[in-house]
Amino acid sequence: MENETKIIVSRYTEDVSWLKDYPFDHVIYNKGPKIEGDYNVLDVENIGNNQRDIFEYIYNNYDNLPSTMAFVQGNPFDHCPVPQFNERINNTTFTELSYLPNVTANQNTQLSPNGVYMEHNNSWYVMSHNNTWKQTCQWGTFDDFMLATFKNYTKEYWVTFVPGSQYIITRDIAKFYSKTFWKYLMDILHKNNMTEGHIIERSLWMIFNCTLEPIDSLK
Repeated sequence: MENETKIIVSRYTEDVSWLKDYPFDHVIYNKGPKIEGDYNVLDVENIGNNQRDIFEYIYNNYDNLPSTMAFVQGNPFDHCPVPQFNERINNTTFTELSYLPNVTANQNTQLSPNGVYMEHNNSWYVMSHNNTWKQTCQWGTFDDFMLATFKNYTKEYWVTFVPGSQYIITRDIAKFYSKTFWKYLMDILHKNNMTEGHIIERSLWMIFNCTLEPIDSLK
């Protein structure tokens, strides 16, 4: 059976010519200068980082999603070098497109048994990012967001997350949640460089594993 994978690229100024090396349909959410060449491009506002593009794509295509979607940045190889990317891009099951082999195990960071990055759930980035950008965030911690969004979330010491939010997911994963849910996430990220984006980035692993039950208003 033909692989129906579609690559969804979040691009600002990156060179996307690498797409020609991969035999998949694609769409580029272009937030920067015009792209020259034969590409399927959607010019969009530069807001919400690539997390918003994930949610927007799922929301807008909810009733006609490809069987497999690979969400990547304009240069995916920053987070997933070419050898590892090539090993994984043909996967048709949930896959993280990242590779961090040199993480030091300590009280704040470690790798899971299958090599995925894990971080101590202390929400250190919220105050740091707020201070850097002189802004506030509607949630004080990761747990505040998760408890406001999901009925069955319980606080964990470690949060598994994929820096760069590069994932392969299936249609079934996307359809596990309602269109209302994806729009809720999309609408949160209505500006660029929002602290909320760092929180949501860390929630994606759990969201894509489909173990969470959204609150009633998001069903």
